[in-house]
Amino acid sequence: MRSTRTRQELESALALRVNLSLNLRSYLALRSQAIFRSLLERRDYSGKLTFDYENEKLHIRVRAADKKKARAAIQLSGGERSFSTISFLAAMWEAIENPFRALDEFDVFMVLSATARDRMGPTRF
Repeated sequence: MRSTRTRQELESALALRVNLSLNLRSYLALRSQAIFRSLLERRDYSGKLTFDYENEKLHIRVRAADKKKARAAIQLSGGERSFSTISFLAAMWEAIENPFRALDEFDVFMVLSATARDRMGPTRF
């Protein structure tokens, strides 16, 4: 009797944890998507993150300011891809509230005018 009750309690606790975990995953996906879009808009870009949980993949599509169609991150130019990647990283950091953030030479492939403009003042991602 006691073991049956304990087992039921454990199964109930596990079901609750799984449910909370799925809710947290959905929340973080929505939050990171919103932050990603917000960061892209700083350069008049638009984009979308698609989380494919079943296949454990993430799809990133971005439309640069001067383009008509959104493309996969791998199809973007060096500068577009650098900015999109940084926006993605910053969105994930913000969504999970990581207390430490450090990057080095992320703007290697960015056009000189874009990097110079960004360095004119403090920009917080």
